[in-house]
Amino acid sequence: ANVSALAAAYPDDPTAGSFVPFATLALGSVGSCASVGGPECDAYAQKARELAAAAYARNRNFPGTLHYGMHAHDYPNASVYNGGLEYARQYPAKVRDACHSLHMPSHIFDRAGQWRDAAAANGASVAAADAFARLPGALGDRGGPINASRGFGFAFNAGNLYHSLEYEAY
Repeated sequence: ANVSALAAAYPDDPTAGSFVPFATLALGSVGSCASVGGPECDAYAQKARELAAAAYARNRNFPGTLHYGMHAHDYPNASVYNGGLEYARQYPAKVRDACHSLHMPSHIFDRAGQWRDAAAANGASVAAADAFARLPGALGDRGGPINASRGFGFAFNAGNLYHSLEYEAY
């Protein structure tokens, strides 16, 4: 309700508007929805997809709308994930250097059997993760950057940096 109120207060702010489907999707993943599931939880997911489509109709180029549109369609059911393909195809042109963002289209592409597109998304994500991990101070709270000479004193997936490799293996 608070996110929806914020978006209503700032109707021209695409960031505020893009968080509405994401917050709605999150409601279907907490509390009893996280452990039991059921029709109410499914209704949140469906509502998130509808809200993502409405946000997309208002602004087809905003990265947040495309990103959360993919999250709303990240389900193992063709009638759902096929709706995310348009977001997944457009999103890579809108982001760069962000590991999770570059990887996100692979969630949809993998489900749709578009393996080359999924591999390209994951490859771009790994390259961004490698570039980030080499920055001075990167991952300092997790043992520092990747460094074989130090015995890999980092959490391999620190900050979910290499989640794309899990999908690549899949």
